[in-house]
Amino acid sequence: MRQALCLLLAAPMFVSCSTIERRVYFSPVVDVANSQGPQKPACGWKSFGGAPDTYIVSLNGGDLVVTANESIQPYFWGPWFASVIPVFPVTWAVQMFGSPDLKVNVMVSDGSYVRMDKSLYTIKLITDGFSGYVKPSQYEVAAGMMSLEFPVPLSQLEHFTLRLTGVGEPLDIPFQKASRWSWTQWTPNC
Repeated sequence: MRQALCLLLAAPMFVSCSTIERRVYFSPVVDVANSQGPQKPACGWKSFGGAPDTYIVSLNGGDLVVTANESIQPYFWGPWFASVIPVFPVTWAVQMFGSPDLKVNVMVSDGSYVRMDKSLYTIKLITDGFSGYVKPSQYEVAAGMMSLEFPVPLSQLEHFTLRLTGVGEPLDIPFQKASRWSWTQWTPNC
């Protein structure tokens, strides 16, 4: 009986872990009133500082919320509440499984004022050897949310400007690469 109880109490240690990681993301370079975050990670306990990661603005009675993808680079691993084992090689291995291109998520609280159509969105890039607007190559739509994927390698991207057309004057939202540290608790349901 005592062994079964010990196994039951130890089970969470074997099916979950905690990591301390560096999160690389894009921060909107806008007025503080139009930015939010960083929020606590979905599976996490704490974000340690960092610039805002969300752009939010009210348009025609609804809210437009924009975020860009982030990459997670773990540096320490361990069981719950004990992220003490260095995992530096994993940092580079994890990048192979992430999205190599820029993804931008657009959420609309009221779909009546902005059609969820990828033709309304472009990004302006100024990188080595290129300057101009790029349209998304893929996108997915859910209720009030759109995920746009641009064929631009994240490794070559330091900043970009998202341009939204079709809402009167074009709306330009500049983003700059940023990073922060976080402590995350990973479990089977997360």
